[in-house]
Amino acid sequence: MPEFRLDCATGQVVLMAPEREAREGGLGEPLDPRRHCPFCPGSEALTPHEVAARRPPGSPANAPDWQVRVFANRYPAVAAPPEETRDTPAPPGPAQPTVPGWGWHEVVVETRHHPLGLADLPVEEIRWVLEIWRARLCALRDLGNDPRQPRCEWVQVFKNSGPKAGASQPHAHSQIFGLPFVPAGPAAEYDQAADRGPGTTSPLPLDETLCLLQTEHYRASCPRVSRFMYEVHLHPLRPECQFAQEPLAQLFELAALLRRVLQALNSTANTPDYNLILHTAPLHRMVRGWRWRLEILPRLYSWGGLELGSGLVVNPLLPEQACHRLRANLSLER
Repeated sequence: MPEFRLDCATGQVVLMAPEREAREGGLGEPLDPRRHCPFCPGSEALTPHEVAARRPPGSPANAPDWQVRVFANRYPAVAAPPEETRDTPAPPGPAQPTVPGWGWHEVVVETRHHPLGLADLPVEEIRWVLEIWRARLCALRDLGNDPRQPRCEWVQVFKNSGPKAGASQPHAHSQIFGLPFVPAGPAAEYDQAADRGPGTTSPLPLDETLCLLQTEHYRASCPRVSRFMYEVHLHPLRPECQFAQEPLAQLFELAALLRRVLQALNSTANTPDYNLILHTAPLHRMVRGWRWRLEILPRLYSWGGLELGSGLVVNPLLPEQACHRLRANLSLER
């Protein structure tokens, strides 16, 4: 059973998830090239039953003709809450430093095609992935309508692309991670946004970002205080904190922007491993003065002892230089 444990000396919460050790490739060992990929069409029996999918009309669940497929993670970092639990668990604290690791952990297989990365997909297929993310956020939010179940309060969607970014499976996929409470880090960010007052409508003031590309409804920017080389954030121009509220009609535009940025990154930095993280507000709370955002975090180098010991991040590339180089490659879209 996973557990959340509080380090009372530092205030740091750690999720202990011993089940994760059993996952294939989870400890960095190379995968057998003769293995059958569990995420490819025809391998549906190797995964848990799907909870959502994009399929042709009339296609039954778990059939191999899916386009995007979602199922519970076989090696989850958190355990699904009991079906009838009236009390929503609280985070660990000084009075109870260890609590059960309940939550929701799902896998989104983004494409049928094993060799393709997200940047290689047509815009329409990237839009399908964004639609599935949005639909799962709505479904987890709606758990709160059932008084017999604990509410899912907070969700993060993330994608680990490549081994340096923590991916254990090469087939393109993302993950959806939900908790019955809001972790301390995001909670502090939401509170900071609220403290800035209702007139502020961005996680970063515009003068703290370098505009890479702007469309009718979205903007891609390089933060002036970047933690990673070629870090890029995508966010809506309107003040919307919930990705679940994003108009479906605009997701094609967002998909096209994401594709252009990823392809420029590939051209600029030789197709690096990266993390893609969707930050969205708590499912049952509106955060004034804060926008949802997609972060693209290239993993071109590993953090060393200084970063891990002090929390002080060293970025060897000025964001102004990164933005200039990425802009030069935006015209190379394939």
